[in-house]
Amino acid sequence: MSCKSTSVRAGLLAFGIALFNHGAWAIDPIKIGATLAQAPPGASAQQVRDGLEIAVKLVNDGGGVLGRPFELVFVNTAPDTAAATVEKLATQDKVAAIVGEHNSASALAGLEVAHRYKVPYITAARSHAIAEKLYPEIYSPGISNTQIAAAVAEAMKSLGARRVVAFTENSEPGIELANLLAQELNKQEAGIQYTFEQFDPAAKDFSAVLQPHKSNPPDAIVQMLRPPAAYALLNQLQGIAPTAKTWLYDASSLIEDPAFWQNVKDVRGMLVLGQYHPKMPLPDLGKKVADAYKAKSGKEPSSVVLQSADSLLMIAEAIRSGGSSEPEAVVKALESLKWTGTRGKIAFSADKDEFKYHQWLDVPYVTFQITAPQQPLSDTLLIQDAGQPFDASRIQRTQ
Repeated sequence: MSCKSTSVRAGLLAFGIALFNHGAWAIDPIKIGATLAQAPPGASAQQVRDGLEIAVKLVNDGGGVLGRPFELVFVNTAPDTAAATVEKLATQDKVAAIVGEHNSASALAGLEVAHRYKVPYITAARSHAIAEKLYPEIYSPGISNTQIAAAVAEAMKSLGARRVVAFTENSEPGIELANLLAQELNKQEAGIQYTFEQFDPAAKDFSAVLQPHKSNPPDAIVQMLRPPAAYALLNQLQGIAPTAKTWLYDASSLIEDPAFWQNVKDVRGMLVLGQYHPKMPLPDLGKKVADAYKAKSGKEPSSVVLQSADSLLMIAEAIRSGGSSEPEAVVKALESLKWTGTRGKIAFSADKDEFKYHQWLDVPYVTFQITAPQQPLSDTLLIQDAGQPFDASRIQRTQ
């Protein structure tokens, strides 16, 4: 063989490697459906997209899975279109799995179709109505309403609250969370008097329901609403909570919304239940995703970014470990998944009682306190580290 021929072959090989590294794959991709909720109570569609796109880049830069690249098929969803959207992904796009949904109503519609076609459906929607289906295709790597309620109840007991009022949505997940908090407070046997009020997600005027609390403020107010109602409530709570008398506890982690400080005036002293804080340690994969998001946006990642990345990366791991991208094989592989994602070691419960089925039961969470107006997440006061008990001694009391 001539030197010239050898040189040409070497050049073609180098060219092929370059194409491979830059995503010019010569084989069919593994398609993943990515649903994006277009309105509250879904999470930020842009944050979901960012997390998924970062995860796909990590997969493809690492050589893909089973020698094939991942390709995202993005679709917008709403409760009245979710079923048709999932039908298209399953039958026309032939996706190996569907990820991204945060809206409970959309998830409940979409998962019926996913179950019919036996396609893995990864959702962070928190409604117990999803878990009680006991569908083998449905998995949740997000925090559950049960876990949120337990965390809030622990905080209320540690704060020494005797009278607690919660504000929640008049949706199924909202009422569910409020009722679960009642159950958890009873388990604590702390003698806490608890009531909750429910509102439309688009509510703007809370003056009538807040008026009695001005003269007789509770020890704590738990905010469970999502925007835009949540922002209206926080602004109208000025002078009621947070104060030296009344704690304000946000169970929805509103500060992760990029529009938070554009809509809220001053909530100094508010406690926040969150799934991410810059001071909490992350696994190596979490650090990679966080760094990629910072490079892309110039901001700290939210829990939505990390959770979305986990949804896709765990599908990649299931395909790799199961040796197949066929949807039914992926469903089976997820059953035995034990894998360290961006937030910790993920494994799904096989327990079919108490809404645990295919739920990640150990989602890490933290509690932090906002201590100044316009405060970035990184400057908030971390008072409960992941996996640690609530520590009221670390709180700055509002004067």
